[in-house]
Amino acid sequence: MTNQHKNGIFYYREGSTSVYRNNIYQFVNAGYLSLNYKPNDTWDILIGSRVENNVNITRFKELSQSFNSSFSNLTKNQYYILPSLSVKKELNRKSNLIFTTSKTITRPILIEYMPITYINPNNENILGNPKLQNSENYNIDLKYEIFPSKNEMFAIGFFGKRILNAIEKSYTASANSDGQTITFFNAKQADVAGIELEGIINLKRLSYYYLSQISILIII
Repeated sequence: MTNQHKNGIFYYREGSTSVYRNNIYQFVNAGYLSLNYKPNDTWDILIGSRVENNVNITRFKELSQSFNSSFSNLTKNQYYILPSLSVKKELNRKSNLIFTTSKTITRPILIEYMPITYINPNNENILGNPKLQNSENYNIDLKYEIFPSKNEMFAIGFFGKRILNAIEKSYTASANSDGQTITFFNAKQADVAGIELEGIINLKRLSYYYLSQISILIII
């Protein structure tokens, strides 16, 4: 075997390198404009819009590339208009009704879109998808608040979210041991909805002398 190594019949090459590097440069420049309108003491209306410019430059090398090889580049330059609306109605001195809606953006992280294959700590192959798009989220919330006392609050909220170009994890065929590689893609849309309960309770209800300065926050 030693002679075969010397004669070049068998050889070993390191599969990774300590000089491997990748870089991401992300610049988010945004401006925000809001208008607060109060037709009377019981209404509070806030209208806003955020204009956002997102510049993303990713420089990377494959794990097998040498130190002297050149970087590959991915560049994105995107603009978004993100409106929002919040309406608060005071029903009486101890209760409010709040409605909010907005548009937001979810950006893929580096491992989801960088087109290289690597092995994670669970021994799974992961391959990024450079064609991934940002997800656009349309959010809506409706909340009812009641204040039994000045230090206590109970609220129930209903929320919904429609996500266009939702980022999903999937599998693709590969030549590794189990024949699968994890990758990512944009689904057409995804919908999320739920109920949120929130409460702040002052423990003086149990013992005024010992617990009057202690409150508990509960969020479900």
